[in-house]
Amino acid sequence: MRTSRTKPVNPELIYAKHDRGFALCSLRSQVLSRYYIQVPLTDSVEDWSDEAFWDELRKSACPRTWRRGWRRGRRSRSRPAPPRSYVAEPMRWGNLFLAGDAARHRAADRGEAGLNSAASDIYYLYHGLVAHYQNGDDSGLDSYSQKALARVWKCAGGSAGG
Repeated sequence: MRTSRTKPVNPELIYAKHDRGFALCSLRSQVLSRYYIQVPLTDSVEDWSDEAFWDELRKSACPRTWRRGWRRGRRSRSRPAPPRSYVAEPMRWGNLFLAGDAARHRAADRGEAGLNSAASDIYYLYHGLVAHYQNGDDSGLDSYSQKALARVWKCAGGSAGG
């Protein structure tokens, strides 16, 4: 991860998944940006000069944006952001239902879709609870974990198991 004192490349996050790995361009403020590239876990910050980092980001994240004049900035901070994640399976144990960060945590600091995922969990759980209490129908509660986990793994690139 590199923090750079540059104007954000875009008002929205830019995620890239490509044959070279993952890349992310994130804004911290109107004058501070944060960038990520995926590198081997054996690499250290010292293995990546500013030139090499920016070149890899240009190749992997969004080449068209670079052609429009995306400027490299001076590095203000650099640190590894090792992958860390887990997914609790199932997301229901008896009458205990897990949702949002209680059920999963994906790559902190990357501005990922945690809120959207949590909202999706609550949507499924809410409708299951309403059907249970209004109609005695447990099918929504019984399928909650399966529905929520299907979305989790879809967002994770389709690979089950974390």
